[in-house]
Parts: sequence; C-alpha cells; structure tokens
Amino acid sequence: MYTCLRSLTLLIPLLMAGIVFTGAHSPSAAPQLPNAAPSIADLGWMAGTWVREETGGQYLEEVWTAPVNNSLAGMFRWNRGGKPWMCELMTISLDGEKPVFRLRHFDATLKPWEKEAPLTYPLLKIGENEVAFEDADNAPDHPRRFIYRRNEDKLTVRLEDADGKGDEFEFTRATQGDTGARPRPGSSPIGFTGGLVVRFTTTDRAKSRDWYRDMLGFEILFEVDEIGWTEMINHEAQLTIGLAQSDAVSVSTGTMAVIGVKDLDAARKHLESKGVKFTGETVEHAGLVKLATLLDPDGHQIMLYQALGD
Repeated sequence: MYTCLRSLTLLIPLLMAGIVFTGAHSPSAAPQLPNAAPSIADLGWMAGTWVREETGGQYLEEVWTAPVNNSLAGMFRWNRGGKPWMCELMTISLDGEKPVFRLRHFDATLKPWEKEAPLTYPLLKIGENEVAFEDADNAPDHPRRFIYRRNEDKLTVRLEDADGKGDEFEFTRATQGDTGARPRPGSSPIGFTGGLVVRFTTTDRAKSRDWYRDMLGFEILFEVDEIGWTEMINHEAQLTIGLAQSDAVSVSTGTMAVIGVKDLDAARKHLESKGVKFTGETVEHAGLVKLATLLDPDGHQIMLYQALGD
C-alpha cells in the first residue's frame, strides 16, 4: 500500500498508509507455521476497517474483507486537506499454491498509476497475526516488502527496502460509526481543513528536492512542473513542505520551520557527517530545550529542537 509516499511515496510513485513510526522490524522475525502449507484462511485477523488521522487534514482508511474461497479483497483511501487524493485496490489470492499480494493505485478520478499491471508481492513468511510479502525484483521506487501485523485493535503496515529500512504505519480498528474524518469541537468560522504546508523558494527545485529527500528523509507527494512546485512530506516529523521554483531566493532569518528530534546531538552528528551545514553551536536552555539551526541548499534556516526534562 503506502508505496506512494514511500515513493510517492507518494508518493509519488507510491504509497500507502497511516502513521506512527515504531522502528525497524525485519520480516525475518515473522515466525513460520511449522509443517503446514500457508493458508489464506489464516489471514482472517486482517479483516475489518482500520483508520488513521494525521496532522495536515490527512485521513487514511484501509478495509479488508474476511477470507472467502482462498482470497481477500482490500481498499485503501487517502484524503489530504479534506479532499480525496488517492486510493488503492488490493487482493490476496493464490497463484498456484502460494498466496500473492497485489495492489494498484488510483488518483482521485480513478486513473491508475500502474497502467500495465498491478504491483505483485508473493508471500515471504506467515505467522500468528503477522504476514510478509516480498517482490525480490521490485523497481527501486517501490517497496521491496509489505509486512502486516496486528496487536489487539492496532494494525501495523510496514514497507521495507531491500536493506530492511522502511516506514511503519499504524491504524486503529474502527468501531461502528467511527469512520470518516470528524470535525473538532469549536471549529473556526474560517473553515480550516487542517492542511499546513511550509513553503520554501529555490533556484534549483530538483537539487533542493533531492537534498530534502537524502538529508532529511522527505518523500515526494507530487510535482507540478508547469507551476514549478514540488510537495514533500516527512511522516515522522509530521511536516509537509512545498518547494517553489524562483529566479531569486529571499532568505528570512525570522521565520523558519522548527522540527523536534529525540536526540539532537546524535541528529546533528549524523547530518554533519553527510555534509549538512549548521549556523552555529548547539544552544541548550537547561531543563527546557536544546536548539540547533541548519541550512538547506538555498540558505533557508531549519531549526531542530530536543525537549529536555520530563
């Protein structure tokens, strides 16, 4: 699923789903069923409606049917800014005697992203409340593995690259009447959708895009070359940025994106090892916060902070 963000990741080439990151989890950890051929009937724990809401007006929902006749069918939808953005159709069925996970992405008007054939992931491992699918010959812009696992009312979907690195998306099982993005009490008469994008001007959009991807882990949501716009997201930081092509860049020293990190010293060391420049030393306000400011390729300042104390 979540190929888009992961590559559309979303995308964009692809995506799927909703989103608490809980660290690396390798499919090698999925226990195999001893002395038994894999059975799609063992995947009944996936059935149900699973939802996730994120900041920025994003609503994600995944639905799986119960196994019938050695098959499951699923649907995933992703709304952004209060509007449909993309959806997926998914199946798990037998190819010979082996379960295979297939999915295809569509935009809001149901135009398919994969025009020739769906993405196909044969079964890798199956265990109690956990299953992994892998395409060993996958394209570099698609995840190599999809891993599903359930813990009570939580469904986690992990997308992994060949090296085992990846993203996890955590959904909560919906109860009756618990689907659909819900308005918050005390909504403003302005009608805010929850969408928030931090805009950066750049003289080289491709260079800036690659820097945010390679240095800070942002993923492309979409690009519109006609207007010189690239939109990217970092799920862990819960931040969406827009890169706007411009002949000249005016850098502000008073307004900047401020992003929280778990360990500022470790984050700074990692970024500096990759050549990222900081404006000065790390500043610490005892018992409150640590702060450090870095520069993107156009000189825009981005502040990292680590909250201190309990």
